Amino acid sequence: MDQFIHLPEFQVIICKKCQFAVLPSEIDAHFTREPVHRLSKESQKGIFEKVAKIEGLIRNKYMLGQVEFKYPHQNTGAIPRLEEPKTDGLGCTFEKDGEKCPFVSWFKQPIQEHYRDVHSWINPRKKGRPKRDSKKEVPWERGVHCQRFFTHGLHSNLFRVEDKKKPASSPDSPEVKMENEI
Repeated sequence: MDQFIHLPEFQVIICKKCQFAVLPSEIDAHFTREPVHRLSKESQKGIFEKVAKIEGLIRNKYMLGQVEFKYPHQNTGAIPRLEEPKTDGLGCTFEKDGEKCPFVSWFKQPIQEHYRDVHSWINPRKKGRPKRDSKKEVPWERGVHCQRFFTHGLHSNLFRVEDKKKPASSPDSPEVKMENEI
């Protein structure tokens, strides 16, 4: 199966060239829509037959809607077979039971809607031109590292991944020592 990689923990296959998840029911459309593959019909059929033998896959959109799709935990590193993490996400900063809300968006309007609908946030900025000395404070975090499994449709949301460049807090780090002393 040279074209796909099976990720059993997420019940999906990832296209090696596109670096996104593809449902088995959409393999034909994927190869047709994405010209980078340049596969013959015979090769496509062989791949489809190999994928059909894989147990435990989410096979189609209906199944994808029925299962509770599990995204990786927020403290997880990037999933290596997916497209490289984007670094321009806007992440929700609300916490519940010590867990940060997983919502991430690339655009301002969806994160504002998320804050308003899910967390009952009221934007303090009124309509009209802001005053010169007013600061543009927003409750969300900028520069969030994020990935996604699907390019479109159900479960194509972004999910937060760890920034490899930020050092993880080890028990010996100055920050942790300071917290322990306080």
